Amino acid sequence: MVKVTEYPGNKKYAVDKGSIIDLDTDEIVDYIDQVEIAIEYPESMPGICRVESVTLSINGGRSSFDDQDIVDNAEFHSDAKLIEALAERYGVSEDIIDIV
Repeated sequence: MVKVTEYPGNKKYAVDKGSIIDLDTDEIVDYIDQVEIAIEYPESMPGICRVESVTLSINGGRSSFDDQDIVDNAEFHSDAKLIEALAERYGVSEDIIDIV
């Protein structure tokens, strides 16, 4: 389960298996429809990419929020490996992850 820091409202939420979960009630309140990522390619580190930002879309794209916890300078050797890691983290299909 991944804690979500910036979900609408003042409650605490987490992401698990593609679902948004209210930590106070343990109820599923929504599902992730799409994940948009921005990728950084440091000039001083050829062949390395990092997460620059992640936006999770819900409600058919009508709402979204950022997951700043993943922006941690972790290094990946390809876009595909980064996408694979994010799909595993959020419990979603790689097909709904888009690079923006």
